[in-house]
Amino acid sequence: MDKSNIPVLSEVLELYYTQEELLEMAEIFDVTVPGEFYGPRFNWLAVARQLVEKIDHGNHYKMLEATLNAVEQRNKTAIARTDWERREAHQSASPKIGRIIAALSEPGIAREIVVAEDKPFTAKAEVREFLEKAETPTLVVDAYVGVATLDCFRTMNVPIRLLTGAHNNSIETGFENALKAFQAEGFTIEVRRHTKLHDRHITFNERCWLVGSSLKDAGKKAFHTMEIVDAKAEVLAALEAKWNEATPYP
Repeated sequence: MDKSNIPVLSEVLELYYTQEELLEMAEIFDVTVPGEFYGPRFNWLAVARQLVEKIDHGNHYKMLEATLNAVEQRNKTAIARTDWERREAHQSASPKIGRIIAALSEPGIAREIVVAEDKPFTAKAEVREFLEKAETPTLVVDAYVGVATLDCFRTMNVPIRLLTGAHNNSIETGFENALKAFQAEGFTIEVRRHTKLHDRHITFNERCWLVGSSLKDAGKKAFHTMEIVDAKAEVLAALEAKWNEATPYP
């Protein structure tokens, strides 16, 4: 969502929500509201800024979606029931709400990616576009890696942790030299190996995705990702535990 929507969002939130209601919404969606938002006068602009700038982090999108649905309904109710002297403010707010909702529907980080087999260029392009949206350190769990895995990371600007398998065929020939070259170009990446890896995962921006096939094979085989929502906390805890148990490579 474009940052130009922040002042408009601030205006409609203040019109249709109380401070207590918004803080309760933040608690429901497990969104942290910094202390700067509290005080004699609630900082609605700061709230709107966080929701827009972190829309692809954690549950910010879901909170904003639910909040705007309520705002839209409250606006319609106010127009229908408010006396004509006060109706103008709600009528003028209606197109602004529509603008924000339309902006919310614009694509951000994909909740899922699906690419058919035998489309390696398409798959790699979609994977890079997906990963380059990471704004936090990223954990990639993939039991089988190769030079093509690193190629998926080349548009990223955040530290990467790569957790792979400890079997003889978990790491392709040539990976170690490619990793050194990758690091020499300024990429921050740490690799560790674990003996018990099953599913593949990618985590960043307080979100987590299940990945169907190894990144190195994206497009050669059918490739898909799906976001984990309800079990996210449990999955993230398990992945961090495996990372802490893993052996550094090389």
